[in-house]
Amino acid sequence: MALATGILVALMSATGIVIAFEDEILDWVDHDTSTVSVPKGQSRLSVDQLIDLVQRERPEFAADYLVIPKEQDAAFAFMHEYHELLHVDPYSGEIRETRRADWQSVLWKFESLHRFLGMQAEGWWQTGRLINGVANLSLLFLCLSGIYLWFPRRMTYKALHSGWCFISGARGRARNYNWHKVFGFWSFLVLTMLAATGVVISFEWGHRLVFILAGEEAPESRSFGMMNVPSAEVPPPPPSAKILSYEQLLGSVREAYPEWQQISFELPVAKDDEARIRHSPVTMHVVLPDHMPSRAWIPVELDPFTGRILQMIHFNDRSPGLRARVWIRFLHTGAAYGIWGKIIVSLASIAAVIMVYTGFALSYHRFFGRSKHLVD
Repeated sequence: MALATGILVALMSATGIVIAFEDEILDWVDHDTSTVSVPKGQSRLSVDQLIDLVQRERPEFAADYLVIPKEQDAAFAFMHEYHELLHVDPYSGEIRETRRADWQSVLWKFESLHRFLGMQAEGWWQTGRLINGVANLSLLFLCLSGIYLWFPRRMTYKALHSGWCFISGARGRARNYNWHKVFGFWSFLVLTMLAATGVVISFEWGHRLVFILAGEEAPESRSFGMMNVPSAEVPPPPPSAKILSYEQLLGSVREAYPEWQQISFELPVAKDDEARIRHSPVTMHVVLPDHMPSRAWIPVELDPFTGRILQMIHFNDRSPGLRARVWIRFLHTGAAYGIWGKIIVSLASIAAVIMVYTGFALSYHRFFGRSKHLVD
C-alpha cells in the first residue's frame, strides 16, 4: 500500500509541475504567431470585419469563440470548441496557424495522468479519479502524521537542526534520512495544502463539504459549470429594432471596464444562433488585471439592441461557499498567487518526489540492508 501510494504521489507531483505551467508553455510556443507588428498610425480593423474575414476565408474552421487581447501587438484568437485555434492579425487580417497543437496534445496527456491516471475511456476515468483521490487522502495522512514523526526523541538543538538543515558529508542511509526530514520540513505546509485541496477536487463529498461548512447547497457541477447563473431577461425591443454590431457592444464593455485586459465571447455559427440572440443577452467575458484567474474573470450580459449592461457578476458577488471552492481549485495549481504561486507549488512537488525516493530508500535499508544506528 505504501509503495503504491508513493508511486502515485510521485506521478501526481511530477505531472502537476508540468500542467501548472500549461498556459505559460503554450504562450511561449505561440509567441511568434500571436505577436503582430503595429503599423504606424493605423488602427485595428473592427471586430465585425475580422469575424466576416475568418468566416469567408476559413469557413471549414467554424469559429465559435473569439478572444480579444488589449495589447496592441497581440493577435486576435479565433477558436473552435475551445481547443482549435487561429491567430488573426487585427491590422492586416492575416490568418496564422497555431503551433501549439502538438504541445497541447502532450500536455493533455500529462493532465490525464494527473487527474485520471490516463484512464480516459468511458467508464474508466471515474476509477482513475478515485484512485488518485485515495492517494491524495493518503498523502494528507502522511503529512499530518509526519508532524509527529519529524520531532526527534531527544529535543536538543543539534537534533532539531538536522531536521531543517542539510548535513554536510552525510552518505547512504544517513543522507536519505536527513533529506527526508529536511524536504518534509520545508514543504510541509504546501504539500498539506495540495493534498487537502486535492481531496476536495477528487471526491464528491469533499466538494459538498465546502458548501456545507458555508451553510449553502452545493452545485451539481464540480467544474467551471458551478459558476453559471440564470441569464438576465432582455426587455422586449421595438419591432424595428436591430441588433447592434459586436464593435458597438464591445464599446459598452470597454466603457464599463476601462482597465480590461481581455474580452472574449461566443460567435454564432448558424442561423438559429442569430435568432436566439434576439431573445437572449449577449454575454462577454471580461478579464481584469488580477493574478487569480476566476477573480479576474467577469461575465457581462448586454442587451443586444441597446448595448446596456443587464447583469455583471464579480467574484466578490459570489456566495462564500463558491468563492472558497474556486480558491481551492486555484490553490491546488498555485495559480491563486500567480506565477510565484506556481513556482512555490512546483518546488514543493519536487520535494515530494525526493521524499518518495528517500522514503523508498529508507524502507529498503530497513528491510533488506545492513542495520545502521541512527542518532537523532
